[in-house]
Amino acid sequence: MAGTIKGEKPKESFHFTTGEEIILCGYTEEQSGKTTYSEFILQECGKNEAINFWGAIFTGSVDFKNDVISIKEIRNLPTGPERSFISTFWSTETFRYDNNKLVRKHKINQDIRKYTKAEIEKTLKEFEAGKNNYAGDAEEVMYRLFIAALSGNSKAKKYFNEFSTFTMLDGAVSEDYKELTSMLQQWE
Repeated sequence: MAGTIKGEKPKESFHFTTGEEIILCGYTEEQSGKTTYSEFILQECGKNEAINFWGAIFTGSVDFKNDVISIKEIRNLPTGPERSFISTFWSTETFRYDNNKLVRKHKINQDIRKYTKAEIEKTLKEFEAGKNNYAGDAEEVMYRLFIAALSGNSKAKKYFNEFSTFTMLDGAVSEDYKELTSMLQQWE
């Protein structure tokens, strides 16, 4: 498993009051006094299979309170002032035991900052200006269309869904587009 060395202790060990234990193995990073996790697994002690694996593109925080493990996914999205990119809490996945059975739930953060009408119009104009001969930063426009679509604008959603037809998406930008498309489907 990436992020572990034979004989190395787990990064985290969660002891439930019901007697169960779950370990976390993988990578952590300290920034500004906060720990973020990436490329890790959760595994129930005494079981051979992992509960799940979170890959290298995942960044999040892990918390354990009141017998519940909470994994919060953090995404760099244009939800800051003037549509700037900031770390944004996207979703929470929780793990708890109910009658000795592990229960897992996933919830999207519906409180993500939505764009104002003016911000949506600015985003649509950026897309329309470059649609036939795009010279700007396609990735920024793609992310802003995503947030405008989350804000409830049907034209932004249409443009976002057409985005890959108006500009070449390759490598990481193509992967980001696929991920954002999946996130938009989860939102609905």
